[in-house]
Amino acid sequence: MQFFTLLSYGRSGSTFLKKWLNNHPQIVCMGEKLSTGNRSESLEEFISKQENRFHWRIFQFIYQYPWFGMILSLFFETTLKDYAYYLLSDEPSGSLKVKRGKTFSDFPIRGLKVMYNQLFLFWPIRKYLFREKIIHLLRRNVLAIYVSALAGDRFDLYHSNEEIRLPAIRVPTWNLRLKLAGIRLKQRYFHHLLKKKDCLTIYYEDLFSENQFEILHMILDFLGGEKKNVPVPEMKKTGYSDIRDRISNFKAVENKLRGTGFDYCLD
Repeated sequence: MQFFTLLSYGRSGSTFLKKWLNNHPQIVCMGEKLSTGNRSESLEEFISKQENRFHWRIFQFIYQYPWFGMILSLFFETTLKDYAYYLLSDEPSGSLKVKRGKTFSDFPIRGLKVMYNQLFLFWPIRKYLFREKIIHLLRRNVLAIYVSALAGDRFDLYHSNEEIRLPAIRVPTWNLRLKLAGIRLKQRYFHHLLKKKDCLTIYYEDLFSENQFEILHMILDFLGGEKKNVPVPEMKKTGYSDIRDRISNFKAVENKLRGTGFDYCLD
């Protein structure tokens, strides 16, 4: 049995990669069980399977307050470990319960998609997730990440199976460099943290390049899966490929970023 974590910053292609890996007959990759909306549900599902409910209810109470939970995590070392491996390996409720006529336990390679902010909120669990293989997905263009997040929030649309071109949006410039520096700092932090782990780093830009199947084979080799081409997910970009067409005040953004370390994001 091989477990892995798909780790990424938001708006960096993690949903696309998760769906693509799920098209492989040996792999099942679950969604964000540690997200704000799913965290309580996944924990409640797990507790229902445990014998010592009182112990787990105490853990559940602390779990509602992530930073408080970090302080007390030393008292729940075994609990954290059990829960981490449940997240990675146990059968979830929902659409992945049966895939192509198989049950969840039929898949030899099982993964979990986790975003940076979810780990920051529940930091103690990362040491157990990081004991397994990690696919670290990065997006080089941090301006594209920021604009994609702004557009998603503005129009309440993050993914689509149809061709949709959202209108250009106005990007605030007064704190733009600070926002981009924050994104890049988190990327570099996790990149440094994972250097000594069993980690494969891949890039968003390569996933959508003409060499995307080479990247897929690299991932499959890393996970120990059969190297084969599987269908690319039917997901469409919701913004224009050229960053200039996605920002209504591009000139102001360009003036703000030219001559800084973010020049590369403009081209």
